[in-house]
Amino acid sequence: QRDATAKDMKDAMNSLGLSGKERVVGGGSGGGNDVPEDLCPEMSAGDDGALDAAERMNDKGIDAFSAKQFRRAIAYYDEAIRLCGDPPKLAYYGNRCACHLKLSNAEAALEDAMMTTRIDDNYAKGFARAGKALGMQGEWIRAKSLFQRAIELDSGNKMAASGLKEAA
Repeated sequence: QRDATAKDMKDAMNSLGLSGKERVVGGGSGGGNDVPEDLCPEMSAGDDGALDAAERMNDKGIDAFSAKQFRRAIAYYDEAIRLCGDPPKLAYYGNRCACHLKLSNAEAALEDAMMTTRIDDNYAKGFARAGKALGMQGEWIRAKSLFQRAIELDSGNKMAASGLKEAA
């Protein structure tokens, strides 16, 4: 099952023309002013304080998401990802993925979901979100295997359970 899931995810990325190394920036519609003024352009990954600044950007993204300002939240998560550098932080990609799903940005959501599963191949939410993104594109066969993988990892994953019903 695991090999089929990895193949489905790779096939999905290839069908979208994505290598899995791209970084999606912003995009989509909805949710207020999407260019926050309190980003940290003067700072780079590796600078003193960059990781603390990345956490602040993530917190601001969470606040924007809670206020349904999804494009604004994406801008904060973009900044958190930029400031974090390597190794990438799963939460930043997972949070940005959730925004893209809310905005129906299936390709960007799929890319971020795939990144979370590369960071942690036992991250059930990542597989469920990838399945949801594929389902948004009508790729139900591939989506089904990802939902199944998410349920294998977390039997209580509601997104995956709902996705499996929809894929049936």
